[in-house]
This record gives sequence, structure tokens and C-alpha cells, in this order.
Amino acid sequence: MPDARPWRGRDAVLARLEEVAASIGGRWVELREVRPVGGEILVAMTWRMDSSSDSAVLGDVFHLVEVADGRIRRIRVFLTEEDALAATAG
Repeated sequence: MPDARPWRGRDAVLARLEEVAASIGGRWVELREVRPVGGEILVAMTWRMDSSSDSAVLGDVFHLVEVADGRIRRIRVFLTEEDALAATAG
């Protein structure tokens, strides 16, 4: 992502999500797939304007989620599945 950097802690992460939603629009995601990839979990989603079935699609987003001790340790966000999968290899 162009402005990628770490956001640590629940409050910081939620504030960042609100910031992104306010600047781009869209307040709904449709989870398409959740699967293990390497030591992480790949979450594929479609970002939409709202929850209605005819809502405009803003794009696809792919998260790599690392879990440790039952808690989310890290989330990395990618705009393509290929980039997310490549990140697990390195």
C-alpha cells in the first residue's frame, strides 16, 4: 500500500481503518476465502460501499494474518493475491 507503515495496538488499528474508510468510502467487506498459507492465514475479501447485494465494488483486498498465542500478531495488506502469496515465500 502506498502509505504502508505499522499501526500498533487496537485503538491505532481501528483509527486507521476508519481513516481508510472515510477517504475511500466503502464500509463493508465480503469475505471470499480464508485459508492457511505457510505459517499465516490468507483472507481474501471484496471491499464494497455497503452491505446491499447491488453495492458498488471498490476492489479486492488480501490480508496475511499472523496469529500467535491465540491473538493477531500482525496483518499485512496486499492489493493482489499474487503479492500476498509472494510475501509468504520470503
